[in-house]
Amino acid sequence: MGKYLCHLDSTPFFGTFASITPAVYPLYFISMGLKSKSLTVLGQGHLIMNKPIRILIADNDLEFSKNLKCFLDKQTDIKVVDIVRDGQGTVSACKEALPDVVLIDLHLPVLDSIKTIQSITTQNERIKILGVSSIPDDRYAIAAVKAGARGYVEKNCSGNYVKIANAIRQVANGEVVLNSTLASHILQEFS
Repeated sequence: MGKYLCHLDSTPFFGTFASITPAVYPLYFISMGLKSKSLTVLGQGHLIMNKPIRILIADNDLEFSKNLKCFLDKQTDIKVVDIVRDGQGTVSACKEALPDVVLIDLHLPVLDSIKTIQSITTQNERIKILGVSSIPDDRYAIAAVKAGARGYVEKNCSGNYVKIANAIRQVANGEVVLNSTLASHILQEFS
């Protein structure tokens, strides 16, 4: 029997499964009376056995960082291990804290965000990186993905905290998080 974090119409919840295969999950939920247009079982990642996703927030906007930390502290599956305000501090904190995910602003001082991402992925490829910016469709987002980030999400308002938390969960479980505009730009570069 395993414990899995699932998303039912984008609402996270834990489900317990006996010996069933991924192809049978939707039928299992329907048999439990759960109806959904969208069901995703995220599998045996960081969320089994109540092990929270360890996250480091790297952002020079202290108010955003503190407010996001307050929001994430209420999530049972995410634990903020540190808040850092510059790129060099982020690289150092990753060596010490060993987070699962680094939420990194794309405009960090001291060591720029792209070099910070490259340094982190070089020193520990297990750490996943999610870029954030208050600028819609930030031009640095593509460079961040090229450098090793697993996605990008906007941080333009407090309503985005839920979106950021969901993106953290997705990245922690090996998914890539891109908005449609950024995905189009990346596909154009490979065409």
